[in-house]
Amino acid sequence: MSPLWRGLALWCLAALWFACTPPSASDAGAGSGADAGTGASDAGRPPLELSFVPVSLPQIPTRLGLASDGVTLLAISTIGSAASGTLQSAVVASQDQGSTWAVRSVSNANLLQPDLDGGVYALTSQALLRSLDGAQTFTLLTLPPEVPTSPPPQLTVTADDALWVTSRAANPAVVRSVDHGATFTVVPVPTGTTRLQPCASSTTAWFGVRDGAEVVSSDGTTWTSHGASGAMGPVSCIVTPAGTLLLTIGTPTGFEALRLEAGASSFQRQPADGFFRYAVRPGVVARALTTGRLDESIDDGLTWVPRAGDLAPGQTLSELVSVGTTWASLVGGLARLSLGASAWELVLDPGFAPGTQPIELAFARDSPAAAMLVNDNVQRTVYVAIDGFTWARGRTLPQGAATALALSPDGEQVFLGASDGTYRVLADAGRDLVIDSRIETAAGLNDRNPIRQAVWDRAGGSLILVTTANDADTQGSVWQLNPDTGARDWVERRPFSTTSAPAVRRGGYHALALSSAGPGALTRSMVVGLRSNVTTNSFLNYLLTWQPVFDSSGWWLQDEPPVGFSAPRSASCNGAWGGGLAVAWPPSQLWVGQFANSLRQVPLPQNVGEIFVVRFSNDGHLWLVTSAGLWRTTTPVRL
Repeated sequence: MSPLWRGLALWCLAALWFACTPPSASDAGAGSGADAGTGASDAGRPPLELSFVPVSLPQIPTRLGLASDGVTLLAISTIGSAASGTLQSAVVASQDQGSTWAVRSVSNANLLQPDLDGGVYALTSQALLRSLDGAQTFTLLTLPPEVPTSPPPQLTVTADDALWVTSRAANPAVVRSVDHGATFTVVPVPTGTTRLQPCASSTTAWFGVRDGAEVVSSDGTTWTSHGASGAMGPVSCIVTPAGTLLLTIGTPTGFEALRLEAGASSFQRQPADGFFRYAVRPGVVARALTTGRLDESIDDGLTWVPRAGDLAPGQTLSELVSVGTTWASLVGGLARLSLGASAWELVLDPGFAPGTQPIELAFARDSPAAAMLVNDNVQRTVYVAIDGFTWARGRTLPQGAATALALSPDGEQVFLGASDGTYRVLADAGRDLVIDSRIETAAGLNDRNPIRQAVWDRAGGSLILVTTANDADTQGSVWQLNPDTGARDWVERRPFSTTSAPAVRRGGYHALALSSAGPGALTRSMVVGLRSNVTTNSFLNYLLTWQPVFDSSGWWLQDEPPVGFSAPRSASCNGAWGGGLAVAWPPSQLWVGQFANSLRQVPLPQNVGEIFVVRFSNDGHLWLVTSAGLWRTTTPVRL
């Protein structure tokens, strides 16, 4: 039999098999579609109703604090997406030294202050709140009119468990509560005061810096002046349990560290090599520069002993908490200095840097692991969640070095495709570089076109599949690699090389899916979506299926795109193991079915945004990466 007749026979057999495969009677995950958009469904196929919800990705925690139990770490984070209108502040907590974090409540808080009686105060842009159950629920407290919530005031809890609220308005005020915020008493401030900067206090007195220059204290009734600090810039200060005041001030020539013992009439001064933050724990005072260099004192700040060096380059310390383990909140996460350790340990925080946008998502075939690529408009960072929900930050790369993402079947390695046809393989949750190479064939040829999409899976051996194209509409190809062999020879699987459509030029192969042909089937199908340049300014959209993936005698089937759409650019598509295919044609058309020729359009919520990526997770949920963030079906999709 000639290759032509053999191909036709195989095509007919495959088409007959597809046509005779009955659809499932159940569409798991169907929603009401009340907020759905409109779109023409394929002829004779009704829309497929799926319910989607936005997935909240916690941001890097800020305002790090320690609960009164001495164990629970509390922080302010954000969840949701500004684009989808779901962005909110949340309180996150860790009870295992920062290894894992959990959202305790969504309270729109911008400041936390634990009290000494197991409670937690939270300040929002409109109110003061208090929680008695570890920041899970909050009750509203009523502040006196003397202390407006805008700009946000500052909270201080003194050693007698009194709450002090200091206004940052033009005419500052101070109020004090001795009954956990049930009632407040106004504490008159010294005449002529224009600004008050509170100090953290381990005594029963409130301490602060008045008008940037004078140190003052109050017992709630009277005020005491402790002399001029001479500050000309930023101030940080703390009062130790022994009543010693420690300050760092800015001066015209740099910084000074000041110490004022209880009852003393003058400051001890010495030059400081930076701006210190302070923290205390029983018997020890700690101070740290913004670079992370940390000193400790066991004589109330009289002498200091170096404890830890600087953090990694680019890390900046913003807050310090010490209780056995010393914690620092950073611009990019958290750092931990364990008791007895001499170097900071970066703790992979539970969140994403503010302003980042997810642009790629991948799931492992044989584990719950997930990987995500986020963009901050300057560079791209890999995040990996080995358990599917606890994210860890991996490598940050230039935009051109990270254009496509795939995850190995066991979730242990990450594939990153680049805009110049090179690729990288990362291990250890996306942190360690193990391969840095380029697409090459046995003949030594290489394809310099950008890698657009990648799939890494397993069936009788591992394989990595990528699509390439040098722009949105012109030349590209499909490449396959078996990483288990250790060789780096790629095999080209060019769809249009096996078609008989001479008028169709080789197009931009941007969308790629790999899945089993049906429930329980061993045959793997590769589906490619592309936008092909037919003539100048004339394009066609195609879905092409390679059947089977691992047989060199396999063939391509050209599937008709669903009726009623005209995609402005190439698609994203993904296959579900056990049967299923999802295709997203930007800006907002989603089609799902068992096979390429049985797709049904899925109405989407109006605020879902423009679709960039569509993926099935290991548990069968369908995920979307859109301009409005991350979305997921409420239940697994079963076709």
